[in-house]
Amino acid sequence: MQLLRILAQQYTILQGLLSHEHIDGASSSISASEEWHVLGPFTLGTREATWGADPLEDIGGFQNLVYNRSSHFRSSLSPNGMTRWTDTVAQITDLGNEAMDIRLEIGYPEIDWTFLQQVYGWAALQWQGWARGYVTIDTADTQYYSLNVDHILELRIDDVHYFGGDYYGFHKVPISLRLSPGKHRFDIRLIRDVRSMGGMTSSPSIDVRLLLVKTTKALRQISQVLYPDRLVDWKGPLASTYASVVLHNDLDTDVFIDSLEAKHNACQAQLTSAIPIRLVPKQSRAIAFQIDCIAGTSAYLSIDLHFSYHMGTSNKDQHKLFVGILARPPVSLNEPHVITYLHPGGIVSYAILRPPTGKCSGNESLPVLLALHGAGVEADSDQAKHALDGVVDVCAWTLTPSGVTPWSGDDWHNWGWADVQAALAAIPLWIDKVDWTGPGVDISRWLVTGHSNGGQGVWYALTHHPDNIIAAAPISGYSSIQNYVPYTFWQHADPACTAIVQAQLNSYRHELLLDNVKGIPVFQQHGSLDDNVPAYHSRLMYDLVHRSGASSDYFEVSGKPHWWHGVMTTPPLRQFYQDHLERDSSTHQVGDFILSTASPGDTSSKHGLRILSLTKPSLLGRLHVTFSSPGHDNCTIRTENVDRFELGSDFLQRCSHLLVDAGYVDWHETNTTLGITIKMDPSGAWTLSRANLDDCTRAPQQHGGLEAILRSNGTIYLFSHSPGTENVATEIANNLMQYFSADVEVAMLYETTHLGSGNVISLAYGPDMPSGLQDCATSCRMDIDKQGRLNISTATRVAHSFDISRNNIVAAAFLRPLPDHRLELVFWGVDLASLRLSVCLLPLMTGSGQPDFVIATQQMLSRGLGGVFAMGFFDSSWCPSTASYFATDGKRPQH
Repeated sequence: MQLLRILAQQYTILQGLLSHEHIDGASSSISASEEWHVLGPFTLGTREATWGADPLEDIGGFQNLVYNRSSHFRSSLSPNGMTRWTDTVAQITDLGNEAMDIRLEIGYPEIDWTFLQQVYGWAALQWQGWARGYVTIDTADTQYYSLNVDHILELRIDDVHYFGGDYYGFHKVPISLRLSPGKHRFDIRLIRDVRSMGGMTSSPSIDVRLLLVKTTKALRQISQVLYPDRLVDWKGPLASTYASVVLHNDLDTDVFIDSLEAKHNACQAQLTSAIPIRLVPKQSRAIAFQIDCIAGTSAYLSIDLHFSYHMGTSNKDQHKLFVGILARPPVSLNEPHVITYLHPGGIVSYAILRPPTGKCSGNESLPVLLALHGAGVEADSDQAKHALDGVVDVCAWTLTPSGVTPWSGDDWHNWGWADVQAALAAIPLWIDKVDWTGPGVDISRWLVTGHSNGGQGVWYALTHHPDNIIAAAPISGYSSIQNYVPYTFWQHADPACTAIVQAQLNSYRHELLLDNVKGIPVFQQHGSLDDNVPAYHSRLMYDLVHRSGASSDYFEVSGKPHWWHGVMTTPPLRQFYQDHLERDSSTHQVGDFILSTASPGDTSSKHGLRILSLTKPSLLGRLHVTFSSPGHDNCTIRTENVDRFELGSDFLQRCSHLLVDAGYVDWHETNTTLGITIKMDPSGAWTLSRANLDDCTRAPQQHGGLEAILRSNGTIYLFSHSPGTENVATEIANNLMQYFSADVEVAMLYETTHLGSGNVISLAYGPDMPSGLQDCATSCRMDIDKQGRLNISTATRVAHSFDISRNNIVAAAFLRPLPDHRLELVFWGVDLASLRLSVCLLPLMTGSGQPDFVIATQQMLSRGLGGVFAMGFFDSSWCPSTASYFATDGKRPQH
């Protein structure tokens, strides 16, 4: 079975390189320089590159430097504080058929990295630099090439800037190039990241790869088809019906996918979209569809799909794209197998499901054993799929979500956790699909386990979704990204700015949220010789859990590394799984507890209480709950930095009287079937509030900084309000596709973006900044007036006003509300070049820390946070909170 899977993957790779869209030819017309010129190393903080922070920008940028071995540049990493140009030899492989593979390994062995690491830890092994080489096209006319860039976030080709790249090597979105005859300069920014490249080394090098493949103008397939496993035998049904394939538009005009047909008499397929799917030039999209075949037929070992599409504005001329599904061997119903489902973002994702074994009989609804994989691991790999084979006899539904990508989207946070919830919701659909007659499932009760990044995901689940967790087992997991690789080497900035970035990351700093763990059984495990995630992380959390008033057991496996066969099913873990999956947790007595949150957008309830809004969004919010005894007649809640919260009906059943901050709240005349919502009124008293919010009041899902845009209920819409921004729009769409497999519709009309259910991204420069909601009397909005001032104002007054030119403001990125509590993320620049600076703040990698709004000067390119003019958070009325940073306050008196 594994051999056939490998063959299927290799088939797709070869199809990408040698498909009918590529030009055959015995002699290659493309060549690359073996010698590349390198400049570095310079310091770079953990996940800082999004903020610019390139010191060479102080002298005009690497693109404006001329190679000169005698030139020297200041670097705090190099001996004598100076560095210079060096040369490295590329490994170049001619793949045939006008395809070329270029690999660079770049390091600085002359630097005493060991000493730096002894002082500053793994943060010292992260650095940046640039490399320059040339590609020559030996033809008479312009050629079309597809470029994949592994471990590269930023590059320039002939001084055309590309940001996003393919840092993790996903290969879902190539860069489409039009290369004219002659020599072309490639400037590549080198970024070393310990989380993806490792920390146990005395010479931290960077390996990058460029794969150039000649193409023609065409719509082409990029990935193999994602589809479910077939069950029972060759005649068995599909485990689910959703499927998808990534298509790329290499044409110079729009492509619209109109329909889909399965060319098999026993199978049917159709697009999930009711309207044609648009791909703008150079865009990749995952095309979602449904497919099913008649059970009982043995003829569908493979299926040919025919996509019908038209180009441009006329749909009269229909074209066909043929995509093949190479069938995998069927699997037994009781084996781990692939199920597919719709992610809330409108894409198709998958998980690995194993139902309970035959010994678990009866009509009882069983909990879910939820397993989260580590970074860079596919859920369909043998490592993840069979990690829990040692506990096949437990009475639970075993589920391994993919998290959409091998990096679980964003470390099992917003995008990745939405996938977990979608995978859980897919289990009842599977039960109906296969006519399952065994035990049912309770998708609200989870025993969560996970390894490495998945172990961190377990801490996230514990601190953000405690009501759903009956027990948890974080294995070899890190405590938080800030604690994994510290942010020591970020560019110097006003402490107010660095505090905002750290506050934005508080929701993922699990050490701060361990109040929520109380009452949940936790078993930690770590190998003592782990050099990937040191055992210190588990030892620290073991200590902090107990100091928070909760409890956990810790098993450190002597002499074991980060991963070994059976790491997820050691004897103590097997006993822990069995004990808590077979225990009735409904009789657990609830005592006094604390609910903590850093972001209401990603934290659900504990014992029926949920925080909906914070008074100051940069600070943690807490509810301290105590009960009188016996009988829990009087319930007392003391609040910290909470503006609004809800109480579920189960909680209210425990309380005859409710006291909030020394004031009684009477809810007895209220229908409490769905619980109640309590809000602080202007006088400081707590009163009942209606659950439904108007569009001008910030809803929980709208909290969380710029990455809240990922909480999209449907396809993300993107619209350009200014001319000449088409390439920027395509780059944003492709970056979201590359890093999250997110679906982005580049809209032709701004009005259409408000008709869908998904969030919106707007691009503008100069005076073209679009207006926001106009009917919000108290909410703030950001706009540009005719006098060249950037204003943050309500309908009644201007709160902040800044002269753009005088303050050197060049770019801004900020959230604002849309109807139905959707979100709009606006990127703005004074001109097209500055707009590109703002879009680099698009949250692609966890840990970058973009808050609700950022207003940047040109200096952000070189000084990162030190070049920010203003940044911070919006309050519940969408106005800047008091903790926001402004270089000058720009306040105008209220009239």
